[in-house]
Amino acid sequence: MKFTNSQKDFILSSLTTEISKKENFIKYWTDRAEKETDIQLKKGMRKGVEYSVQKLEELEEMMRMINEL
Repeated sequence: MKFTNSQKDFILSSLTTEISKKENFIKYWTDRAEKETDIQLKKGMRKGVEYSVQKLEELEEMMRMINEL
């Protein structure tokens, strides 16, 4: 698949924005989970963080793929 430079810039910019949002989400909910005393709520928060980490890894992989083109 080939992209023009402007298309690559747009895709990379969008990925960078989404990665930043995921990193902020992960940090916020990790901090909240550490302070939480309710075990069930803490587990739910951690599952959300784990899901976000997985999505973050996928976004980073997409970014690597685009950079290699």
